[in-house]
Amino acid sequence: MHLRQADLIDFAFNHASIGMAIVSLEGRFIQVNRALCELIGYNERELLSMNFMSIIQHDDAEEHRECFNQLACREVEAFHTEKRCVHKQGQMVWCMIVTSLVFNEKGEPIFLFAQFHDITANKLTELAQKEVAAVLKEKEESLRILMEELPLAVLITQNGVCKYLNAAALELIEADSAERYLGTSTNEIVDPCDHEKLHERRRKYRHGEKMGSVKYKVNCYNGDTKYVEGISIPATYCGERAVIGVFQDITERKKEEERMLHSEKLSICGQLAAGVAHEIRNPLTSINGFIKLMRTLKHEKDQYYDIIEAELKSIEIICNELLLLAKPSVMTRTKTDIVRVLEQVIALMSVQATLKNCAIVAAYPQEAIWLSCDPNQIKQVFLNIIKNAIEAMHGGGNIHIDLTIHGEYAHISIQDEGCGIPPDKLQMLGQPFYTTKESGTGLGLMVSYNIIDNHGGSMSVESVPDQGTTFTISLPIMESADLY
Repeated sequence: MHLRQADLIDFAFNHASIGMAIVSLEGRFIQVNRALCELIGYNERELLSMNFMSIIQHDDAEEHRECFNQLACREVEAFHTEKRCVHKQGQMVWCMIVTSLVFNEKGEPIFLFAQFHDITANKLTELAQKEVAAVLKEKEESLRILMEELPLAVLITQNGVCKYLNAAALELIEADSAERYLGTSTNEIVDPCDHEKLHERRRKYRHGEKMGSVKYKVNCYNGDTKYVEGISIPATYCGERAVIGVFQDITERKKEEERMLHSEKLSICGQLAAGVAHEIRNPLTSINGFIKLMRTLKHEKDQYYDIIEAELKSIEIICNELLLLAKPSVMTRTKTDIVRVLEQVIALMSVQATLKNCAIVAAYPQEAIWLSCDPNQIKQVFLNIIKNAIEAMHGGGNIHIDLTIHGEYAHISIQDEGCGIPPDKLQMLGQPFYTTKESGTGLGLMVSYNIIDNHGGSMSVESVPDQGTTFTISLPIMESADLY
C-alpha cells in the first residue's frame, strides 16, 4: 500500500462501520476510528496511549507479534488472523484482524494499517458447535465402551443396514469378526419366516410409533439357527438416525418351553384317555346289559332299542368332539365384520332363547368392526357360549351381549342371569370332560378356548353364584393399513 492511497484510508476512517487503526512500526496506535473504540470499549485518547499488543489476549499476543515482525522485515506485506481482543470491561471480542504495510513514495514502510472485523457471534457459534460435537463424541465413545462390555447382543442399524455389532452379538451369531455383516441388511441375519415382523417394525420406526419388544429366529454364520428376544431403541449414530437393538439369546428357554409343552400335551392326552374311557364305558355298559337282557327275553321291546340308540348317539357325540379337539378344521382367515357375525348368531339363537323363556339383549356399534378371522369358527364360539347361557337359566332371564372396542381389541361380553359357578369350579372350566351341566362333555368350552387362542385373542370368565356368569372374549382388530 503506498502513501498516495492515504486519501482512501482517511475516507475509510470517517465512513467505515468496521474498526480501523493506523499503527506505528513499533506497534503503538497513531490513529483509531470510532468503530474500533465502540468495538473494544476504549475512547480515542485511551487507545492512542496504548500499544497494539495490549488489546490482544495474552495467549494470542505472541503469535501476532511474530506476524508484526514479519511485516517489519518485509517478509510479507499483509496478513490476516483471528484473534481475541480484550474489551475494556474484560470480556473477549473475537476479531478477524487484517494488517498491511503502508509505504511512502520511496517505497519505505512508514506505518501499519489494521482492520478489525467483529466475528464474535460466528466464533461463539463455532466454538459451541465444537463443544457439542466433542460432548457427543465423548458420549458416543462411552456408549461404545458400554456396548462392548455389555453381555447382551447389541446391533446398530441405519435404514435396515448393519453398522455395528458388539462382541456379544458376534458370539450370538457365531461370527469371528464384524466385517462379514457390516454394511449388509438385517434380512440376512433374521430368518425369512420373521421378515414380516422385521418390515412391520421398520414401518413403525419410520412413522414414529412405539416398537416394543420382539422375538426373532436368526441365522448364524455356521448355519445354526437361534431364537432371540429384545427391544429396539431409536438413537443417533455417527451423526445420523439409527436404531439400537439389544437382544438376548432365548434358544435354550425356547427348547425348555417346547419340552414343557410336549410334557403338557402328554398330560392332557392322559386326561383325555381317562375321560374317554370313563365317558364311553358307561353307555357301553348299558348297551351290553340290554343286549344280554334281550337275549333272555322271547319278545323284544322297542324301548330297549331306543335306549341303545340313545347311548350310541352319546358315544358318537363324544367321538365327534374329540376329533374336533384333536384335529380342528382348517382355519381360513378372511376380512370379517364381527358386528355382522354377532347379528347372525343372535338371530339364530333368539328362537331357542324364546322357547326357554329367555331374551337376548344386545348392544354394539352400528359401524363395522373388521377382524382377520375364520367367521365360522368364531360363530361356533359364540353359539357355544350363548347356548350354555340359555341352559344355565332354568327359570328364564336375560342374556346381555355387549361389543366394545378397547385399544387394538374388540371385546365381546356375554352375561347371563343364571345360577353362576362356584369359585372352586370356575378354575376348572376348559379342562377336558369337566362340565357343570348334567348332560355335557366339557369339550365344547375347551374347543372354544383353542379357537380364540389360535386367533391371537383371549377369553376370560367371571361368575357370582346365584347371580350369573360373564364370558369376555377379546379379538385383535385389523390395522387400518390392512383394511384396503
